Amino acid sequence: MQIPAGAVKFGKSNTLCSYSGKEKLDLSSMLLSAEIMNLPGYMEFILPGQYRISLPLQRSGVSVQQNTIASSDDNNNDGISYLPLVINRDGWWTIVVMSNTTDKTKKITMSLTNGQKIVRNIAAYGQDIFSIGDLLNSSSNSNNSSNALEENNVNIGISGVIENSDGVSGAVFIGNNSGALTGYSIENALSTTLYMPLVVQDSSWWTVINLFNPNDKIASISIISYAESGSMLGIQSGKMEPNETIIETSQSLKLPDKTAWVKIISDKPLAGSGFFGMEDSSQFSGVGLSNNLAANGVVMLSDDGDCGAVFANPSSESGIIQLKAMDSKGNQIAQKSLDIKKNGMIAGLISQFFSAKDIAKSRYIIYSFIPNKTLTESNGIVGFRIYIPSDEAKIDTVELLEF
Repeated sequence: MQIPAGAVKFGKSNTLCSYSGKEKLDLSSMLLSAEIMNLPGYMEFILPGQYRISLPLQRSGVSVQQNTIASSDDNNNDGISYLPLVINRDGWWTIVVMSNTTDKTKKITMSLTNGQKIVRNIAAYGQDIFSIGDLLNSSSNSNNSSNALEENNVNIGISGVIENSDGVSGAVFIGNNSGALTGYSIENALSTTLYMPLVVQDSSWWTVINLFNPNDKIASISIISYAESGSMLGIQSGKMEPNETIIETSQSLKLPDKTAWVKIISDKPLAGSGFFGMEDSSQFSGVGLSNNLAANGVVMLSDDGDCGAVFANPSSESGIIQLKAMDSKGNQIAQKSLDIKKNGMIAGLISQFFSAKDIAKSRYIIYSFIPNKTLTESNGIVGFRIYIPSDEAKIDTVELLEF
């Protein structure tokens, strides 16, 4: 398949992800090759009228995030991947999907923070799908997690480390009996700086921050809150024990009322994820906590619902975010510029940025961060796309595609 420069291609698979704890999980994997290295993309799992889960494409066992301005202290461990959150409680389930992209059988070991280990053999170019609940007995409920979210039915979760996972791509799907379903890509990178680009806290919605310390030493962490305007609102500091999992709502963290996004700093590299949900657990969607600042990227649009975008600016400069609406052949349809302050945040629907006529002709949005001064390694933005369905399906969030 050839894709012209600037163009976009959409493909469909005839398999669906459907799992309620009893039904068979039906998934397949695909290995793509491209001559262009900086080719952003993602995969979507769709059950019409119910779910849409988007995950970034992965390269050699790592999510495809190119030309990002990564922190110099990022800890990329070849052969080791991390599961920031696994939920195995009444009413909740976790499915792990792994694909071996190498020509040799891989024996991987998953060590969970409750002390249990899972060993799996994946054939060359093979796939392995399993339910954590099917492999763990009831004793797995004794774990090293803290700060349960019983009041929001999220409940205590655990984390895990996967060894010998080089060349293995994977994803984790988490769902509940209320019909909520989300997922995240299995990553092999840790960082001492993580960003949660959006915090929602009102009477209907909650935001969860999940952190995992896979180190054998205590980690000292600080969570810094910022307003949309870029003003710093407060700092919450604490410590994480070795192999500890933290699952906190914005309320339990006592973040200031006007918190729009947060930055997490640690003296030990961490893994993490963020989740949004409704009080009745009917909506539940997550994103990986980003540790990269990107100057350019893509927001994919949808023809069966509205899309929103969230941009946070942790960089050292104020600037503008330039948005270009593009058609499927790479032609520009319209352009919009948004002012963003240093440490500021912008969130809105694409329909608020462009006219309905322009959106109807467009398939994706190119974003570029242009600082007021020279672009340096400390300048860039983080964010994610929000899919808002036109039917009764659930919302979907996915990290911005960077290039």
